[in-house]
Amino acid sequence: AVVSTQSTGVVVKYEVENLGPENAHLPSLKMKLPPKVFFIRRTPVDDQSETDVSPIACSEIEEDGVNYVECFLQDPLEVNSVSKFGISLDTTSLTDTDPIELDAQVSVGSPSEEDNIGNNQEVLNLEVGRQANLDIRGTSATEKNVLKQDPLLLQDDAFLRSIKMEVRHTVSVLIDESESTDTEESGITDIVVRINWPLKTKAGNYLLYLSEVYVKDNQIKDNFMVNSPLIDPDCLFEYNTDRDCSSNPESAASSTVVVNEEEVSSDEDAPPKQSVELNTDCAADAPGCVKFNVTIILLKSGSINMKDLAFEMRSIIWLPTIDGLGDFNVTSTAEVVSVGAGLVIPPNSKVSMKTQIVWETSKQKNILWIIIGSVIGG
Repeated sequence: AVVSTQSTGVVVKYEVENLGPENAHLPSLKMKLPPKVFFIRRTPVDDQSETDVSPIACSEIEEDGVNYVECFLQDPLEVNSVSKFGISLDTTSLTDTDPIELDAQVSVGSPSEEDNIGNNQEVLNLEVGRQANLDIRGTSATEKNVLKQDPLLLQDDAFLRSIKMEVRHTVSVLIDESESTDTEESGITDIVVRINWPLKTKAGNYLLYLSEVYVKDNQIKDNFMVNSPLIDPDCLFEYNTDRDCSSNPESAASSTVVVNEEEVSSDEDAPPKQSVELNTDCAADAPGCVKFNVTIILLKSGSINMKDLAFEMRSIIWLPTIDGLGDFNVTSTAEVVSVGAGLVIPPNSKVSMKTQIVWETSKQKNILWIIIGSVIGG
């Protein structure tokens, strides 16, 4: 059996194999539930689908004041075949950090037919922790970015310095002081947030060049760590001073293409088209998305400067890649993936941020109608 932790509990994966010599009839697995741990559902694991585990039926039962999860497996379970499934458990009611024991046993309809009952039992000891009272929020500083078609921008590096060409997504991690505990008052340490960023297109070209990850409150900037080659990957900016760019003298800007004005469509009144090539949704792990971690060293409840921390991904829309390809959407995500010792990640610890990038179209000219009327009297 294998245990995997989740934000609201654990999933226990079981693989039951019939070693023979005959098919096993009415096979079942029975797992004892520790106090304050509750059965949620039978669930697929690894690359399984719901269809794969549909022959297995699980339910919570009570015997002599003790709760169990009882699962009936495929019948019969053929020789050398494996029945694999997961049991999802809710551990959010646990109030202490003492280890819990998960005791499971497999049996068949006729126990006398079992050659070796010693290998039919599995006991797991699971370390648990208190749920961290954290909240994570994500906002798009640029929910919609309207670009103007200007071929001159592609002939130099002006697009790198134009504030209009930026996409910024902000993530805030904070302690919920309305329900703070002694743990939050003493501090939550080592909060790791994983960012999934739409850096490139499906074809591998830059889309949102990640120039900087900026901590918005300078007073707690030392409370934040990020060091990734995905930030300013071609050393076009000076923000990421921890990186050594001496081995990368050629700037990616040298690949900027030159476009003649004649190549730009003159049909200004044409409706904008969505670019399937450029749409990049990191919430769905689209190709071109890249992941990196940031670490918040400490958050403390009741502290003005330490109860929350906001940081911002600042990026440049890479014009040579998107020119002439239509409107598109980009979505980034941020997820708390680790917290300090003795704590578990709270539920709903993942947020997404979306920006729509559109090309400016010419506005319809206002036409002034002048109506001249006359009254002819007789």
